[in-house]
Amino acid sequence: MKNTFTVHHNEHVSSRPFEEVVNAFESAVGSVEDAGLPALLASSKNAEEFESRVKSREGTSGFMRFLTVDHGAWLARIGLNAKARMYTIGNPLIAQTMLKHDIAIRTTRALRGVWPRCSLLIPHLRDGYARHSRLASPHELLLRSPSYL
Repeated sequence: MKNTFTVHHNEHVSSRPFEEVVNAFESAVGSVEDAGLPALLASSKNAEEFESRVKSREGTSGFMRFLTVDHGAWLARIGLNAKARMYTIGNPLIAQTMLKHDIAIRTTRALRGVWPRCSLLIPHLRDGYARHSRLASPHELLLRSPSYL
């Protein structure tokens, strides 16, 4: 079976330097990159404990980072001077509300690991400023008017 869906790509250009945008963004979202979501699951005995552990990892935005890829680091290894960070963010507590109400997501996408999450790219522009590119997201509220820009 082949599914087709629409992905919205929005772009915001900041007047702030790249490092400042990256720091502000990373401060606004929490992280489970150190322990990982499987560790949160393993250390939770029930739904209340899981919710508490997830909430303790949320940033002020209500989201958390699952993966950060510093593309600038590997580009430097091949001789290209560029700065770009890609993030995968989300929140299982937000995802559960979507999954409870949309059986198609729960039975098809969720089983293949495509649960509601957001991928973002913050590349460095030639003039020294940052551009925020949203690659794919169900989380419109976080990305509509990003305060970290």
